[in-house]
Amino acid sequence: MNPNEWRLLLRPRLLALNSLAAFTGGLLFSASLFPALGAAFAVTVLATGATLLNQWQERPFDRLMQRTRQRPLVTGKISPRSGLLWGLILVLLGLGLLSLFSTAATIAGLCALLLYNGLYTQLKRRSFLALVPGALCGALPVVIGWIAAGGPWSDFRILLVAGLIVLWQLPHFWLLAWRYRDDYREAGLPQLHDRLDDNQMARLSRAWLWCLIPAALLLPLFHILQTFSLQTALILGLFLYSGRLIRQRNLESNEALKQQFIDVNLLMLLLLILLTLDCLLR
Repeated sequence: MNPNEWRLLLRPRLLALNSLAAFTGGLLFSASLFPALGAAFAVTVLATGATLLNQWQERPFDRLMQRTRQRPLVTGKISPRSGLLWGLILVLLGLGLLSLFSTAATIAGLCALLLYNGLYTQLKRRSFLALVPGALCGALPVVIGWIAAGGPWSDFRILLVAGLIVLWQLPHFWLLAWRYRDDYREAGLPQLHDRLDDNQMARLSRAWLWCLIPAALLLPLFHILQTFSLQTALILGLFLYSGRLIRQRNLESNEALKQQFIDVNLLMLLLLILLTLDCLLR
């Protein structure tokens, strides 16, 4: 397979974000690098297996969508049997690696798997509400890292960070679906924009994106982000992000949707990097 086919198969940007989230979660509880790195590796293996299983599950729909019809399991570069086999092997390996840390970490990994390959993948064919279990799944890597490092799942600090990721995941999902709305309709996948017109979708998206700004400010407020220079960097980043929101008044064009999708993802990447640096500098 060529590099682009490997990219479509493994989705490296998604894997990297999940790995970074797990690494950040581990460092938030413990300054020791070993559990954070171990959790990041385990989550990467688990997420790779989960995305292979997801593509095996969604083959009939992926072939109908311009965005996904070149995936190797659709084109036949990888057989469905091989995709399923490797997905199962990597999932079991990922769960096995998490079991080296604790039972709780393994259970969290299993919950992520059930939310993604169970609820989200199955529900997205029936309801736009599939984005809810999808968003919850997306917040679990940081929790897995925290638990793997020895932290209790009920600590308000990790719940706040996970809640912020859930808040980010929702516009992440629907901006992507809105941009590729014709693809989703062709595949028969229900989406929120099927129930709302473009003006309503634009208002909802902008309101939700604005909510990310005060939510992110909770990190220094509750001393989760403690280093002054990094707090300053966060405020500067949020200022620049709000400026882009003000300038991008029209979210109805594909170019504007693409840019807003990139911006909101860069904001989450910034938050995770700042949290990671803050833990390393303390």
